[in-house]
Amino acid sequence: MIHTQYNARIQVLRSDNGGEYLSAELQQYLKAHGIIHQTTCSNTPQQNGVAERKNRHLLEVVRASLIEAHLPLSHWGEALISVAYLINRVPSRTIDYQTPSQALVEAIVAPVLPNLPPHVFGCVAFVHLHKHQRNKLSPRALRCVFVGYAAHQKGYRYYHPPTRKMFITLDVVFHRDLMYFSTESELQGEHQKEIQTLDYDDELAENVDVHISEDTQISEDVGNLDISEDELSEPENQVGKIVEESSQEHAETDVVTPSQSEFDTPHVTDTPQQSLAEDALEPHRKQLPQHLTRGIPKPTYETELCSKQFDVKNAFLHGKLSEEVYMELPPGCMMPKTDSQKVCKLQKALYGLKQSPRAWFGRFTKSMRAFGYHQSNSDHTLFLKKKQGKITALIVYVDDMVVTENDPEEREALQGHLSREFKMKDLGSLKYFLGIEVSRSKKGIFLSQRKYALDLLRETGMLACQPVDTPVEEGLKLRIESNQVPVDKGRYQRLVGRLMYLAHTRPDLAYALSIVSQYMHNPGEQHMNAVLRILRYLKSAPGQGILFTKNEDHQSVDVYTDADWAGAVDDRRSTSGYFTFVGGNLVTWRSKKKNVVARSSAEAEFRGIALGVCEALWLRLLLQDLGCVSKQPIKLYCDNKAACDIAHNLVQHDRTKHVEIDRFFIKEKLDEKIVELPHIRSEDQLADILTKAVSSRVFSKFLSKLCMWDIYAPT
Repeated sequence: MIHTQYNARIQVLRSDNGGEYLSAELQQYLKAHGIIHQTTCSNTPQQNGVAERKNRHLLEVVRASLIEAHLPLSHWGEALISVAYLINRVPSRTIDYQTPSQALVEAIVAPVLPNLPPHVFGCVAFVHLHKHQRNKLSPRALRCVFVGYAAHQKGYRYYHPPTRKMFITLDVVFHRDLMYFSTESELQGEHQKEIQTLDYDDELAENVDVHISEDTQISEDVGNLDISEDELSEPENQVGKIVEESSQEHAETDVVTPSQSEFDTPHVTDTPQQSLAEDALEPHRKQLPQHLTRGIPKPTYETELCSKQFDVKNAFLHGKLSEEVYMELPPGCMMPKTDSQKVCKLQKALYGLKQSPRAWFGRFTKSMRAFGYHQSNSDHTLFLKKKQGKITALIVYVDDMVVTENDPEEREALQGHLSREFKMKDLGSLKYFLGIEVSRSKKGIFLSQRKYALDLLRETGMLACQPVDTPVEEGLKLRIESNQVPVDKGRYQRLVGRLMYLAHTRPDLAYALSIVSQYMHNPGEQHMNAVLRILRYLKSAPGQGILFTKNEDHQSVDVYTDADWAGAVDDRRSTSGYFTFVGGNLVTWRSKKKNVVARSSAEAEFRGIALGVCEALWLRLLLQDLGCVSKQPIKLYCDNKAACDIAHNLVQHDRTKHVEIDRFFIKEKLDEKIVELPHIRSEDQLADILTKAVSSRVFSKFLSKLCMWDIYAPT
């Protein structure tokens, strides 16, 4: 092409030592045409700096284009072609601010390259349908995504995700400010859903009189889609209506174990362990999203609650400082030499300032109170408003917030108020929050961190590891050995830290993380092996999560507590744990080594009971704030008879004087009929997996009782 199109000849080819350049075929071709082949020295890419810098330039702009457009990574090829087209038409300082296209034409006799006005990569583009391509009730255009410029035609390239077709035409209307792919899922780190369905007749796509690339595969899953009257509109009104596409229709079946089909979560499967779940479950279904109030006495609210997500842009910049704070001048700030010693006085909070989080939350709290909301005493990040039998609840974590309500008017009023106070972004229905994936169906609500778990396995190189059935080897007792083999302390701490975040939806990891986190300061080879076993357990079920079901017959708060007396080999301290259930659904759990040594198993269990009672009382107060008051006593299950006897009997003074405060605290709640201590057998004690390493049989049995499932597992 260089010889034919530009009337020039290649004299020297410089490359690295890649096999594609050193192949016998290429070497023979270069020799036959008298072209000298120069290669760089090993590990010396700077010797081919021109090509390396251009490669980096292209990569950086491609990455920025994909991120800004929120396009799936599968479109990197289209992005690369589009980027190369634009770079060749942007003035460059190295060639006296000419464009590369101009410089090429002036340097040698070359054909003028076609130039098309640039448009925003990834934006919405409506490809016009001519009269012979539609009927009277059909849309006048197809809603496509703009992906670049044609190489040998004077036209733009468009991709139509529902049919996976590529179009080239000039008869189009661009919407530069509207990206085809949603931004909200990208902001929350969600896996992008490439295929979205536009309601249109299949014949329209088949009869479009524009070029369709031959190498584009048409999806076999796209069927005939009917169009209703209210779904038709003109191109200027954004033709068509986007709806979620299910991979297939699923029949309702009465089964005990939830499966992926019940949750209607379409996904693309690379390998059985690496299938990527997409957006879950028909969002237009009305569901009851709040897990804390499910199954407990129903408040007198007239309608069901609706699960919304909001984000505050530059939240810390909204905080107002209550004290004087000064800051050094930032780098690059030009000041006269006479003012070189001056500093900045901050008028409001700034990112990186330790006062910023408190200042922002104080400003937000003041704004919510001014709008008639009151702050929960049980959770200060929860704001509530009740009126005329309806409720609106908002909970905030730094700058991310979730609103649930059965009063749409109040929600809109709240959204308007917050938008006036702060710069808000409506992220739609709750699907992905702080790394937690939310799926809904008629069975209930399912929470998991599957994407986070898969990313962790991929980054640690454990995707191909051999899976195991339990996170901790049965009977394992970790300790610090005097001659232990040291490991990378930083890597150990990073792995444990990342695994801890998984514990938000994985109570099955609680005990394992409790023991490995005790050796963060001095990890050895045995401790690292224990961490790697947790990763191998993750490989067996990365989509494991918690199912919250609606159970109106079960209206109590239940607690299971257990303790492993003197289980720590290093200091003989005990490990205690508890599970708390509301309406039969698991809501909180904990596994923790005690900070004192217990002198008997009864004492260890008794301290565990006290912790469980405190957690249950907190949950009870939180439910009261939400308008759910239960007169049923809290049932706390402990399998240690001695500990239960001590709780009921104040006479055993000699055995309990060292836990006197806990004893009186528990006895007071028993006398007030707030707490009950029913008998439970040791083999039915769910909290057993929070205090010791059990067998795989016991472990799997208790997980099913905790309503832990993997809806992504094959049915």
